[in-house]
Amino acid sequence: MSVKIKSIILACLYPSINSVKKKRELLYSKLSNSALLANLGGAWGIKEIMPASWYGDGVSLEFEGLTIIAPCEYDKWLTHVYGNYMELPPIEKRVGHHYADVIDTEMPYTYYLEKMV
Repeated sequence: MSVKIKSIILACLYPSINSVKKKRELLYSKLSNSALLANLGGAWGIKEIMPASWYGDGVSLEFEGLTIIAPCEYDKWLTHVYGNYMELPPIEKRVGHHYADVIDTEMPYTYYLEKMV
């Protein structure tokens, strides 16, 4: 494949940082007038639609040794999503909500299909 064709393909697949910045700024300008904000990639669905006022400018909090920026109404946010987040659930309900699989690329895909059944 010629260098020119590779350059054209790369330009289509990987837009310039300036075009990405422009798209992000356009999105932010649209959101600034919204009464509600949502985390569309979140795991909790409709629970992650919040009043925009809950975010504000944010506040600095320490979390597990890190300083993070949280919504200014973080208590309302956490309560809305998790309920009473300050109290541990009963032991039988303490399960993970994030999962990961390890896949050995040296194994045929049929090996994993058999395990799914």
